[in-house]
Amino acid sequence: MFDIGMKRLFQFVVFLLVGAPLILMYFPAGAKSQAEFVDTGTLAEPIFYLDYARFRATDPAQTYIEIYYKIEYDNLQFLQTDQGYQATFDITAIIYNDQGRQVEVKEWRESVSVETYDETNDDLLFKSDQISFVLDHGEYKLVVQLVDNESKKMSSQEQVFKVTPFQEEELAISDIEFASFISPDTSESRFVKNGRKVVPNVSRIYGVDNQDVYLYYEIYHMHVDDDLKTGTFDVLYQIRSSMGKLGLSYETTIDKPGESSAQSLKLNLSKLKQGPHELKIKVKDNDTGEEVEVRGEFTIQWSDFYLVEHDFDLLVDQLRYIAREDQIRELKNAPEEKRTELLNTFWEDKDPTPGTPQNELKKEYYRRIRYANENFSTFGQNGWKSDMGAIYIIYGPPSEVERHPYEFTSKPYEIWWYYAINRRFLFVDENGFGDYRLHYPDWYDDGLYRSR
Repeated sequence: MFDIGMKRLFQFVVFLLVGAPLILMYFPAGAKSQAEFVDTGTLAEPIFYLDYARFRATDPAQTYIEIYYKIEYDNLQFLQTDQGYQATFDITAIIYNDQGRQVEVKEWRESVSVETYDETNDDLLFKSDQISFVLDHGEYKLVVQLVDNESKKMSSQEQVFKVTPFQEEELAISDIEFASFISPDTSESRFVKNGRKVVPNVSRIYGVDNQDVYLYYEIYHMHVDDDLKTGTFDVLYQIRSSMGKLGLSYETTIDKPGESSAQSLKLNLSKLKQGPHELKIKVKDNDTGEEVEVRGEFTIQWSDFYLVEHDFDLLVDQLRYIAREDQIRELKNAPEEKRTELLNTFWEDKDPTPGTPQNELKKEYYRRIRYANENFSTFGQNGWKSDMGAIYIIYGPPSEVERHPYEFTSKPYEIWWYYAINRRFLFVDENGFGDYRLHYPDWYDDGLYRSR
């Protein structure tokens, strides 16, 4: 039987044989060893983000739905051209009804161009757009597929939603559109509505480069009397953490412009903790006493520079998948004036290309944490702490994901395959709320143990 050291050496050789560009390993001091952080240097699929918001349609029996997508340049394969670098990708959006029949489909090609190679790897640069559909009352499944034309890699995302008409006799409110920026605009653009340019924040992630959350929503069927006197309505905004703690509350009274109103607002998040949050908007028509509310979830992800000063314990805790126990202790016990220096030294020692402006490993590590927060968070736990988040951060994107969300004979489960290291991971949703727990292998298998 191999001891742990020999097993790691064997895994390292296997990686070299299959051509993985970069392997980074460490040996924790504890009795049980922790899985090595693996940087394969490439993504298994072009990751993109998907969101939607429902609004009132011209026909009161229907609903207008906007679908937003965003893909960062770092997730596309660029080709060099005479003018710089260019990437192209194809998008297909399909809507199925509750019988599984296709009711709408749209296909189109997008391209992006940049001047420098560094821009092709910049995860702060992205392509974002939106499409729209008008749908009848019912339940639907949206499937959006993206294919990178150069790498031929494909990824897809699904959203299940209901369409309920905004009844004329009742006070109603649209979904919240989370935006990265809103400004006055009267031009003709798919991002412009009701005199505003609303740039969607498709990932609903704030904090890394934007401490302000921008919101857009619409209110319908407010009371207007026969003399067209309008009155006022109250709006209450509340933001709570995933643990239910109230972090922000703001209330205002607004004059009615008519039976409907488009509202936008900017709220500063700088005093809120990192993690998933819920926003509630409650509207009251002061003439009738009617109330209606809408909720939406978003995530705050502060940069490491911000966390050094505001939440250093969290910053250190997030290093659990790549740092040794003694390194964690040293950082946690460091005096405030030494924290930045020790943290910089930690990452400099792991930089695979010293002397270059970018630390590729650090960038990849925090990309994985960000992806885990965006995709595996539940209302009560940050995605990076989840079982799926831990495996994703340690091993990166799986080669293949086998999803079984609607099995009659078992609970929902997923199998993640990593062909390069000949491993698979089985996750089961025990309670039906999307909290997938690792069932195989056991966390305490050699090379997989982690703090939980």
